[in-house]
Amino acid sequence: MTRAEELLYLADRLGQVERGGGGADLSLHLALALEGDVLPYTRQANLAWGLLPQRYAWLAPIRSGDRVHMACRRTDGGLLHRQWACTLPLAMCGALLRAEAALAAET
Repeated sequence: MTRAEELLYLADRLGQVERGGGGADLSLHLALALEGDVLPYTRQANLAWGLLPQRYAWLAPIRSGDRVHMACRRTDGGLLHRQWACTLPLAMCGALLRAEAALAAET
């Protein structure tokens, strides 16, 4: 499995769970090769906000029923990376993983 495929797989999983947790946070931390302590990225939107790759910007969230849609795109007008999830932090983490997967596929 390529790095891009691993990131997309994790994004898909985040879209299927009801809430974030320590296991999801650890998986995200390892997938993005983050340093330092594992933080509650999948449970706190302000932490997920800061993980967005450079040259990307968040779009406004959309709520529909009990689901949240979050998207990001390159500031140069590139592809839109989106995620539906049960919580805003999960949707944000899924979208940023999709952005990271696109970057990984470019290399």
